[in-house]
Amino acid sequence: MSYPVSLGDDARGNITRLDNTIDNFADRIADAENALQNLEQQKQAAEVEVAKPFAQEEELAEKSARLAELNALLNIDRDRSSSQDTPEESEETETPGTRPSVLAALGEKVNQPEPVKPFRSYYDKDGDAR
Repeated sequence: MSYPVSLGDDARGNITRLDNTIDNFADRIADAENALQNLEQQKQAAEVEVAKPFAQEEELAEKSARLAELNALLNIDRDRSSSQDTPEESEETETPGTRPSVLAALGEKVNQPEPVKPFRSYYDKDGDAR
């Protein structure tokens, strides 16, 4: 292993620095042992936490099943909309009891360009563009 020591121009000062570095080995060893003990305690605490059962296991299973069901419904709606020929036919065939697809509305919104507004600096006092 290497232990960096900053050395100067004075030989006696360098020897003192080397002696101090060697004397600090006991402190370094104690610090390393304390860090090791701390890590071992953290490891034991983590092992205890991992061994505990998940408290919301049943709720997670219910929510995951509901999510899978909703994803399947969304995929069915997507398949229906892709199988129809034109959007006009989809409006005619839609019954009043069904809700419009949010994904379809977002898709339509994405395809429409945003109107370009002039910068505020181009407006005069009345708010009209110059």
